[in-house]
Amino acid sequence: MTYPDRSDVVKWVRSFVGLSAINDPNGELARLVDFPGGAPPKQEVLITTNCAMFACGILRQLGCAHSLLHHEYVNGRALAWLLEISHDTGALHLPHDGNGPRVGDILHWATPPKPGEKPRNDDHVAFITAGPFDGRMIQRAGGGAAHNEITESVGLADYTIDHWRPWRHYIDIEQVLR
Repeated sequence: MTYPDRSDVVKWVRSFVGLSAINDPNGELARLVDFPGGAPPKQEVLITTNCAMFACGILRQLGCAHSLLHHEYVNGRALAWLLEISHDTGALHLPHDGNGPRVGDILHWATPPKPGEKPRNDDHVAFITAGPFDGRMIQRAGGGAAHNEITESVGLADYTIDHWRPWRHYIDIEQVLR
Protein backbone atom coordinates (compact mmCIF):
# COMPACT_ATOMS: atom_id res chain seq x y z
CA MET A 1 0.00 0.00 0.00
CA THR A 2 1.24 3.49 -0.75
CA TYR A 3 0.81 6.21 1.81
CA PRO A 4 0.49 9.94 1.25
CA ASP A 5 3.67 11.92 1.71
CA ARG A 6 3.87 14.80 4.15
CA SER A 7 3.09 17.46 1.53
CA ASP A 8 -0.09 15.55 0.58
CA VAL A 9 -1.16 15.47 4.23
CA VAL A 10 -0.71 19.25 4.45
CA LYS A 11 -2.69 19.80 1.22
CA TRP A 12 -5.51 17.61 2.53
CA VAL A 13 -5.61 19.40 5.91
CA ARG A 14 -5.52 22.83 4.24
CA SER A 15 -8.39 21.84 1.94
CA PHE A 16 -10.67 22.06 5.00
CA VAL A 17 -9.47 25.47 6.27
CA GLY A 18 -12.41 27.86 6.48
CA LEU A 19 -15.02 25.09 6.57
CA SER A 20 -17.41 24.64 9.48
CA ALA A 21 -19.50 21.50 9.91
CA ILE A 22 -21.95 23.44 12.06
CA ASN A 23 -22.47 26.09 9.37
CA ASP A 24 -22.62 23.44 6.62
CA PRO A 25 -23.85 20.21 8.27
CA ASN A 26 -24.02 18.34 4.96
CA GLY A 27 -20.71 19.56 3.53
CA GLU A 28 -17.30 18.01 3.05
CA LEU A 29 -16.13 18.60 6.64
CA ALA A 30 -19.31 17.02 8.04
CA ARG A 31 -18.69 13.95 5.87
CA LEU A 32 -15.09 13.79 7.12
CA VAL A 33 -16.24 13.37 10.73
CA ASP A 34 -19.18 11.09 9.87
CA PHE A 35 -18.07 7.87 11.55
CA PRO A 36 -19.70 4.60 10.40
CA GLY A 37 -22.73 3.64 12.45
CA GLY A 38 -22.53 6.82 14.49
CA ALA A 39 -24.88 9.71 14.88
CA PRO A 40 -25.52 11.82 11.79
CA PRO A 41 -22.86 14.52 11.22
CA LYS A 42 -25.35 17.18 12.32
CA GLN A 43 -25.22 15.67 15.83
CA GLU A 44 -21.55 14.64 15.89
CA VAL A 45 -20.35 18.17 15.12
CA LEU A 46 -22.25 19.81 17.95
CA ILE A 47 -19.22 19.04 20.07
CA THR A 48 -17.53 22.40 20.48
CA THR A 49 -13.96 21.13 20.77
CA ASN A 50 -13.51 19.23 17.56
CA CYS A 51 -9.74 19.39 17.10
CA ALA A 52 -9.19 15.68 17.83
CA MET A 53 -12.29 14.63 15.86
CA PHE A 54 -10.91 16.49 12.84
CA ALA A 55 -7.53 14.78 13.29
CA CYS A 56 -9.20 11.34 13.53
CA GLY A 57 -11.24 12.08 10.41
CA ILE A 58 -8.10 13.07 8.50
CA LEU A 59 -6.31 9.89 9.62
CA ARG A 60 -9.25 7.75 8.55
CA GLN A 61 -9.49 9.41 5.14
CA LEU A 62 -5.73 9.06 4.61
CA GLY A 63 -5.97 5.32 5.13
CA CYS A 64 -5.19 4.67 8.80
CA ALA A 65 -6.44 1.13 9.34
CA HIS A 66 -6.82 1.25 13.14
CA SER A 67 -10.14 -0.32 14.16
CA LEU A 68 -11.23 2.65 16.31
CA LEU A 69 -11.58 4.78 13.17
CA HIS A 70 -13.89 2.31 11.51
CA HIS A 71 -16.74 1.89 13.97
CA GLU A 72 -19.28 4.07 15.71
CA TYR A 73 -17.88 7.23 17.26
CA VAL A 74 -18.35 7.49 21.02
CA ASN A 75 -19.11 11.05 22.05
CA GLY A 76 -16.19 12.68 23.87
CA ARG A 77 -13.62 10.01 22.96
CA ALA A 78 -11.87 11.63 19.98
CA LEU A 79 -8.74 12.69 21.87
CA ALA A 80 -8.48 9.40 23.73
CA TRP A 81 -8.86 7.57 20.42
CA LEU A 82 -6.24 9.72 18.72
CA LEU A 83 -3.72 9.05 21.50
CA GLU A 84 -4.56 5.33 21.63
CA ILE A 85 -4.22 4.97 17.85
CA SER A 86 -0.92 6.85 17.94
CA HIS A 87 0.39 4.71 20.79
CA ASP A 88 -0.73 1.45 19.16
CA THR A 89 1.01 2.35 15.88
CA GLY A 90 4.22 3.55 17.56
CA ALA A 91 3.58 7.09 16.34
CA LEU A 92 3.14 8.81 19.72
CA HIS A 93 6.35 10.54 20.81
CA LEU A 94 7.37 12.64 23.78
CA PRO A 95 8.84 16.04 22.92
CA HIS A 96 12.47 14.90 22.93
CA ASP A 97 12.00 11.50 21.26
CA GLY A 98 13.59 10.98 17.88
CA ASN A 99 14.25 13.92 15.61
CA GLY A 100 11.27 15.97 16.75
CA PRO A 101 8.11 16.86 14.85
CA ARG A 102 8.06 17.56 11.12
CA VAL A 103 5.61 19.05 8.67
CA GLY A 104 2.43 16.97 8.52
CA ASP A 105 2.78 15.66 12.08
CA ILE A 106 0.15 16.27 14.74
CA LEU A 107 1.06 18.19 17.90
CA HIS A 108 -0.69 17.66 21.25
CA TRP A 109 -0.73 20.25 24.04
CA ALA A 110 -2.26 19.89 27.52
CA THR A 111 -1.82 21.32 30.98
CA PRO A 112 -0.71 18.59 33.40
CA PRO A 113 -2.66 18.56 36.66
CA LYS A 114 -0.98 19.83 39.78
CA PRO A 115 -0.58 17.30 42.62
CA GLY A 116 -3.98 16.55 44.11
CA GLU A 117 -5.91 18.27 41.29
CA LYS A 118 -8.13 16.69 38.65
CA PRO A 119 -6.95 16.90 35.03
CA ARG A 120 -7.96 20.17 33.36
CA ASN A 121 -9.23 18.57 30.13
CA ASP A 122 -7.84 21.48 28.11
CA ASP A 123 -6.05 19.41 25.47
CA HIS A 124 -5.59 20.66 21.93
CA VAL A 125 -4.17 19.08 18.76
CA ALA A 126 -3.21 20.53 15.37
CA PHE A 127 -1.30 19.56 12.24
CA ILE A 128 2.02 21.22 11.37
CA THR A 129 1.46 22.82 7.94
CA ALA A 130 4.82 24.59 7.63
CA GLY A 131 8.14 24.33 9.43
CA PRO A 132 9.63 23.81 11.86
CA PHE A 133 11.83 26.80 11.18
CA ASP A 134 14.65 27.92 13.47
CA GLY A 135 14.05 24.87 15.62
CA ARG A 136 10.57 25.55 17.02
CA MET A 137 8.62 27.94 14.78
CA ILE A 138 5.70 26.45 12.84
CA GLN A 139 2.47 27.20 11.06
CA ARG A 140 -0.41 24.90 12.04
CA ALA A 141 -4.00 24.03 11.18
CA GLY A 142 -6.85 22.15 12.80
CA GLY A 143 -10.23 22.24 14.47
CA GLY A 144 -11.43 23.76 17.71
CA ALA A 145 -12.27 27.30 16.58
CA ALA A 146 -15.62 29.06 16.90
CA HIS A 147 -18.47 27.23 15.16
CA ASN A 148 -16.15 24.21 14.77
CA GLU A 149 -14.36 25.98 11.93
CA ILE A 150 -11.07 24.58 10.71
CA THR A 151 -8.43 27.31 10.84
CA GLU A 152 -4.76 27.77 9.99
CA SER A 153 -2.46 30.04 11.93
CA VAL A 154 -1.32 33.26 10.36
CA GLY A 155 2.41 33.58 10.71
CA LEU A 156 4.66 31.39 12.79
CA ALA A 157 4.47 30.39 16.44
CA ASP A 158 6.62 28.43 18.88
CA TYR A 159 5.21 24.90 18.90
CA THR A 160 6.30 24.16 22.48
CA ILE A 161 3.34 26.12 23.85
CA ASP A 162 -0.28 26.66 22.81
CA HIS A 163 -1.64 29.68 24.65
CA TRP A 164 -0.99 28.51 28.23
CA ARG A 165 -0.74 24.77 27.49
CA PRO A 166 2.66 23.08 27.26
CA TRP A 167 3.52 20.69 24.45
CA ARG A 168 3.02 17.05 25.50
CA HIS A 169 3.43 14.83 22.39
CA TYR A 170 3.82 14.70 18.68
CA ILE A 171 2.27 12.10 16.41
CA ASP A 172 4.43 11.03 13.48
CA ILE A 173 2.07 11.02 10.52
CA GLU A 174 4.13 8.46 8.59
CA GLN A 175 4.12 5.99 11.49
CA VAL A 176 0.42 6.34 12.25
CA LEU A 177 -0.53 5.65 8.62
CA ARG A 178 1.58 2.48 8.23
